[in-house]
Amino acid sequence: MDCVLIGDSIAVGLKQHLPCVLEARVGRSSHHQAVIIKPIIAGTVIISLGSNDVGDSLAIKSLIRHLRVVRRNIDADKVIWVLPYHTQPHEAIRRVAAENGDGLLDLINFKTSDGVHPRNYREIANELRK
Repeated sequence: MDCVLIGDSIAVGLKQHLPCVLEARVGRSSHHQAVIIKPIIAGTVIISLGSNDVGDSLAIKSLIRHLRVVRRNIDADKVIWVLPYHTQPHEAIRRVAAENGDGLLDLINFKTSDGVHPRNYREIANELRK
């Protein structure tokens, strides 16, 4: 596969603007993704997780553990993590991305209509293509 989108509703929204295989569902948490992930081999993998972990009693160590499980199952030339608007999971995502030399795209740089989802997925897809 050339490109795979993994994660939550943000990944689902990006699918309409990126020619990627979709391995995402609306409402998916990092824990759920870690439980269901199967090995993925691709040129590029884009991961959008963390939005559905906000307000959860999930400790940072548990979140990091789930994200590491997801990342261990990915063999890709390029991995990009999408940081959600909510900053609570940022530390965990940044840590796992840094451990693996992965890229980051922070949604805070894009307008949102509800504080969770981007207003314009096309803008984000264009940024991810760079």
